[in-house]
Amino acid sequence: MGAKFRAQTGDNQLTFEQIFANEKRLHKKVEAHESLQCVGLLQARMLRPHTRRLSDHCATSSVGAIPVGSFGRFLKRDRFDRIMRYLHFSNNAAPEAATDKAWKIRPIVETLQRTFRSGYQTPPILSFDEAMVPSRGHFNPMRQIIGSLLRKNEQQASSGPTPADDNSGPAATLRNMNAVLPPKQDGVYYAVVTDRFYTSIQSALQLLKRNVYSVGTIQTNKKGFPPVVQEKSKRPKDIPRRTTKSIVAKSVPQMSAMV
Repeated sequence: MGAKFRAQTGDNQLTFEQIFANEKRLHKKVEAHESLQCVGLLQARMLRPHTRRLSDHCATSSVGAIPVGSFGRFLKRDRFDRIMRYLHFSNNAAPEAATDKAWKIRPIVETLQRTFRSGYQTPPILSFDEAMVPSRGHFNPMRQIIGSLLRKNEQQASSGPTPADDNSGPAATLRNMNAVLPPKQDGVYYAVVTDRFYTSIQSALQLLKRNVYSVGTIQTNKKGFPPVVQEKSKRPKDIPRRTTKSIVAKSVPQMSAMV
């Protein structure tokens, strides 16, 4: 009894070298196919997740309406947990880790960007809106909170003029166009169909320089739209049917609009 008690107390403490040797003996070398299986299982979780917890994917019996997990058919639960515990794609001690919020997955994002860009071929007609990428998040960038906007404006006004930001606004749009759109080729044209949230005169002019025609609805109060053809917001007494107004820009004859 005394020996068992002494074994449970501090008299039988292991050194760091002994603990490291035991962990090294218990931990098998991670093979390449096991890492690939972990990433594949995480992608499967994104497509069909269990909202309660990750361990439900490894369950061996059904609990109520929750079915039996399928992860165990590809990788054991303990092995999956151990690999995920030590799986890192970037160095946490790098200086970029303090400023880049996506530093932990930055190598994956860059690899996916290069792979998708090399295998993607731009179709002649491309429709683009906010529904291109499905999302169930509660964050709505269209919703503005007046309180936070007032605080931001107060801070900017008190700290003097704000320098130009190349990461947002028109500068970011031009940078994304240069990175995503193919180079201009003679005799090769494209058409982009957008809704009023993405349609603007400035973007249409930049796209036209690249032989990309922009088709879509536009708000008449957008910058650059001629005020001559703007309709009053007040409802008229009589609304003419099947009548439209067509306008053509004098400086850019390729640009036209219908009201």
